[in-house]
Amino acid sequence: MPQAQSKARAQVEIHRKSGGWPGPGSRVPQPRRFRCSPGAAPPGAIPAPGYAAGMEQPSAIRPQEHAVFRSDKMGKATLFSSERILVGLNCFEGGQEHALHAHGGMDKVYYVLQGEGLFLLEGRELPMSPGVMLVAPQGVPHGIRNAGAARLVVLAILAPGP
Repeated sequence: MPQAQSKARAQVEIHRKSGGWPGPGSRVPQPRRFRCSPGAAPPGAIPAPGYAAGMEQPSAIRPQEHAVFRSDKMGKATLFSSERILVGLNCFEGGQEHALHAHGGMDKVYYVLQGEGLFLLEGRELPMSPGVMLVAPQGVPHGIRNAGAARLVVLAILAPGP
């Protein structure tokens, strides 16, 4: 048997016995689940750390289906969270705003899924609509305003995770 095939078979055997790939502390990633707002998970969902309840990871989802709206302030829904990244939704009823703020040591990406509004930056406002993205590097003040009456849903990605 050629040496490459023998080595490959040995690695497969190590993998089978250990439950992980060869190497110290290395393991095969197992399916994970999302963590999301109460009531957003399907019946019988089993939550796991870092993920919204009831969804195998990795899987394709429709983020807007997890939107959470509040009458008193912006609604938030976490779709995924780890030490490296946080993926969530910021959900605005008409007239709501997320005031100008900045993150130290953390970059943020906003991607508009539904509705229209304004990205707030120091000294200026930029229009936002579905398909528009804004990157706010760490330390750059940013915010969002829903100046209209319709709902606004924005995907927010923060890295590293908070």
